[in-house]
Amino acid sequence: MAAIPLWDDANDTLYSDSFFVKPGWSAVLFAAGLSEEKVRKSAAEFKGPQMVCVERLIYDCKYPEPKPDCCGLCSHVRDVQLPEAELQAVDYVETCSLPWTLEPCRNLGVIGIPGIYRLRLNDATAIGTAQVYVEFYPHKAIAPQVYGAYFA
Repeated sequence: MAAIPLWDDANDTLYSDSFFVKPGWSAVLFAAGLSEEKVRKSAAEFKGPQMVCVERLIYDCKYPEPKPDCCGLCSHVRDVQLPEAELQAVDYVETCSLPWTLEPCRNLGVIGIPGIYRLRLNDATAIGTAQVYVEFYPHKAIAPQVYGAYFA
């Protein structure tokens, strides 16, 4: 399967396109173009790398229509403007207080838990420079040696 970019040219927000991990499948994420240091607005701001955080989206209705070039597994961020009543919850995903993130020193991660997800950049200066690609594989296609790449 081809790698699908989660920020398209029309997306100028901190949020990626949303994507759906189906039961029995895994989403392999690869981040490129992240800087070792995010741009700080003041010296008091935390010094750290640019990173991408994983968010989980919970809807009480049908999932937005997928974009045609994504095998039915992604939706453009501009198309996910649903009424607030339909979006039940959005939050960063953590396991044992460890957030699911991609950063320059860990730019590969795998999501194996079914659900709707999107990514959020921690630095607006990364828009147009950083990119995350997603590939979908059946669980059985991923070798046991790479299970350490799973977020959970």
